Amino acid sequence: MVVFAYAFASFATLRSQKTSRPSHLLSAAAVAFLDPPDDYKNVEPALGTMSGLFLFRWKRQLMVFDTKLWMHFTSDDAPTVDLVAPYTAAPRLSITKIPVMASRQRMARAKALVGLGYLVLTIGSSISYLQLASVNLANDFWWVAFNSTGIQSYAANWYGWRLWVTPSVQDGQLDTAAYATLSSYATNATLIYATPTYPGAMQYEVANSLPLAIRGLRQTDACLVPWIAAQYCYLDFDRRWEMANSAARQQRCFLEFRTNGAVYLEGPLRNVDWIAFDACWGDAFRTGIASDLASDAAGVAWLTGVQRAATTEDAEVLLWQAKGIGSYTTAWQNYKSIGLLNSFDVVNAFGLAYPLTLYATNGSFALATETTRKMYWSFAADLWAVVTNGSGVTGRSLLRSSARFAFTNTTLGAVYVTNGSMQAPLDPAYAVFESTIGAFGSVDLRHVPFPESLGLLVRTVREAIATVLATTTTENGTFIAQDDYLQFTVLTAMQWVPSALSSLSQVSVGSSMLCPMMSSWLNFTSGYYTFFGYNAPCTSSLGEWLYPSRNQVAYALAASGIATTASVAVPVVCATETYQPDNCVLSLLEGSALLTKYLPASTLTKLRALALMAEADVVALRVEYMMYAQDATTGEVSLFHRPILDASDASMSFLGWLHTYDWVTGIREVVAFDGDKGSLAVVSTAYDWASLSPNASEIPVNVAAYFRVFCQYISFLLLMIGIIAALYTVANRFTSEGYNLFEVNRIGGMVWIGRPLLFVRSLTA
Repeated sequence: MVVFAYAFASFATLRSQKTSRPSHLLSAAAVAFLDPPDDYKNVEPALGTMSGLFLFRWKRQLMVFDTKLWMHFTSDDAPTVDLVAPYTAAPRLSITKIPVMASRQRMARAKALVGLGYLVLTIGSSISYLQLASVNLANDFWWVAFNSTGIQSYAANWYGWRLWVTPSVQDGQLDTAAYATLSSYATNATLIYATPTYPGAMQYEVANSLPLAIRGLRQTDACLVPWIAAQYCYLDFDRRWEMANSAARQQRCFLEFRTNGAVYLEGPLRNVDWIAFDACWGDAFRTGIASDLASDAAGVAWLTGVQRAATTEDAEVLLWQAKGIGSYTTAWQNYKSIGLLNSFDVVNAFGLAYPLTLYATNGSFALATETTRKMYWSFAADLWAVVTNGSGVTGRSLLRSSARFAFTNTTLGAVYVTNGSMQAPLDPAYAVFESTIGAFGSVDLRHVPFPESLGLLVRTVREAIATVLATTTTENGTFIAQDDYLQFTVLTAMQWVPSALSSLSQVSVGSSMLCPMMSSWLNFTSGYYTFFGYNAPCTSSLGEWLYPSRNQVAYALAASGIATTASVAVPVVCATETYQPDNCVLSLLEGSALLTKYLPASTLTKLRALALMAEADVVALRVEYMMYAQDATTGEVSLFHRPILDASDASMSFLGWLHTYDWVTGIREVVAFDGDKGSLAVVSTAYDWASLSPNASEIPVNVAAYFRVFCQYISFLLLMIGIIAALYTVANRFTSEGYNLFEVNRIGGMVWIGRPLLFVRSLTA
C-alpha cells in the first residue's frame, strides 16, 4: 500500500513538471492546482470562470474576455509568452539567504516612504472631496448653493418677468449686469412675484391657440361648456345659421371676429360629451336650436355629423383651419376666474428637467360679485331663458333665421329689464353707455394685449438702468449710481386730473363702464373714482390712485423725453397732479438729472426713438382713459375719454407713460368695449401684485443624497485599505516594494469597490 501511494505521488509530480506555460491569462492558482490546456481557446467553461475568463464567439470569431484586466482578446491578438527556457516546477522549495546591499535597503525605504506619502495625500484628498460634495451635491440640479429663498426666488422672478415682457426668452447668463436687481435675496422671507393679470393673459394670448383650445374643450365638463365666455355669432363653421342677438353685432362678427373660433357654436358641440351635455342642457338646446334644425334636411344632417364627430386633435385643428379659423379667443369677463399652474424647468448636466413653480392659482365662479354679465350674460343664460317662464324669451329660438327668433322685436337689454336683471329706467351712467357704446346684452369685451414694441421699450429701459447701477463704481468700489438712484425723490402716490376736465363746472360720478353712477359726486380737485377692474366692486367709493415705483418713474422720464427737457416739461406735467404738485416737480427734476448724469446722450436718444415707435402702436390701438363727468349746473352726465398717449397734450405725456408701464408689467390691463354704436378700449385700475413663497420641497435632493452616500462609502473603503497598506509598510520597516503603494487606489478601487461605484463617483466629479 505504501509503495502504491509513493508511485501515485511521483506520477502526480511528474504531471506538474510541464515544459510549457499554459497561458499567462490563467491565474497562478489555476496553473498550480488544476490541469489547464496549453491553448487558452480550449479552456473549459468551469475552469475559465474560476480563472476570470469568459470565452464567446462574435461574428464567427473566438473571443475571450478577461475580468481581471477588463479587456477582451481575439484569437489573433491574444497575448502570448515566448519561452526563454524550459519551464519546470520543482517538487521541493528551499530557502537561500541572499545578501542585500545597504544602498538598496535605503532606496527601498525611500520608495516606501514616498509611496506612503502619496497614499496619505490621495486618501486625504478623497476625504476632503466629501466636504466639496456636501456643497456641490446638495441638490439634483448640481447647482452650487441653490436654495429656495435665494437663487430659486431670483430665477423665478427673472424668468417670470422675461416671460411676461418678451415673447421668447433668449439664452443668457443670470449674472449679466442687465439682469441685476436691487432686491435683497439674503433673507429667509423672499417672495416670487407674478403679475395679477397673468392667468387672463395666458388664457387670451397663449391658450387661445387651436391645439390647446381643442384639447381644453374635450377636457371640459359638458355641463359647464355653455358657461364658456363666448357670445356666439354662428351655429356652424360654414356660417349658414346666424346667432347674434342684433343685426349690428352680426355684421360686426363677420367683419372683425370671423377668424375667431369662439364665435362658432359648432366648435364646442363637436368636442363635447353629448350624453352628459344632453342630461344638463338637452331640453334648452332642443328648444333654442335643435327644433329649428329638425325642419331642415341640411340642419338634421349637420347636427348628426356634429354629434358623431370623432376626429383626432390634430385632424380637428386642420378642420378648423380649413374653415378659416386661426384662434379661439374668449371674451373678457369677471364672473369666473381661471385656474393656472405655471412652472419653469431647471435642467441639470445630465439633461434631466425638474419643474419649479412660477404661478399657482385655482379657478372659481364669482357670480355674486361679477359686473360684466350685463354686457352679455353668457350662452348658459340664453339656454336658461328659453325654457324658463317669465324670462321674456320663453320658448323662443336662438337662430336668427327662425320665425321664433327671440330678438326679432326686442333686445337682450330689454330682456334684462323684463326678468329683473336690470332696472328701468336705466341709471344715468348706463343710459350714457347705451347711447355711446350700444345696448347692453350685445357688447363684446376684448382683452387687448400690449404691443411688442412697448414691451421691448420697457425691457430696454430697465436693462439700461440696471447695467448702469451694477457697473458704475468709484475708485474705492462704492456703487455711487446705486446710492444716487435710491436717494432721488419718488412720490408715494399720485392723483392726476386731465387738463380737459374743469374742476369748476364738472364733478366725477364714476369711472367704470361696468358700474352705475356713484351715489355721491367727487370734485375733480380731489381726483376721480376708481377705474373698472375684474375685482373692482361697483360699491367702492375709493379714488383712482397711481403709486409709481422708482423704475416706473425713470422709465416714464426716458420714454417721454422729459429727461432731456426737464426744465420746460416738468412744470407742465405736474400741473395735472392734484395730490403733491410740489413734490412732483422735485421728483421729476431729480429723476431727470439722474438719467442725464449716468446714461449717455446716445442711449437716451435710442430710448426715445423706441418710445416713438411704441407710441404709434399704442395710439393705433386707441387705448384711453374713461370717466363719467356730471355738469355741476345741469346735472347732465357725459362719458369723458382721452387717449393715454396724446402728442397734442404735453401735460398728460408723463402720466400716460406711467400707465403704459403698469400695462406692460401686468398691474393694469386694457379691455375693449365693442358695442353696436361704438367702441372704446380703456385702461383698468391698478391691481395688487400676486406673490407666493418659494417652496423648498420643490428642490430635488434624492439623487444627490444617494450619490453623497456612495462617495462616503468609497472614501471609507479607500481609507481602510490605505490604513492597512500603511500599517503593513510600517510593520515591514519600509522594506516592502514602495511602488506598490502607488497602485493601492487602483487595485483597491477595482477589487474592493468595483467599477459601477467608481463610475458613480466619476459622475459626481
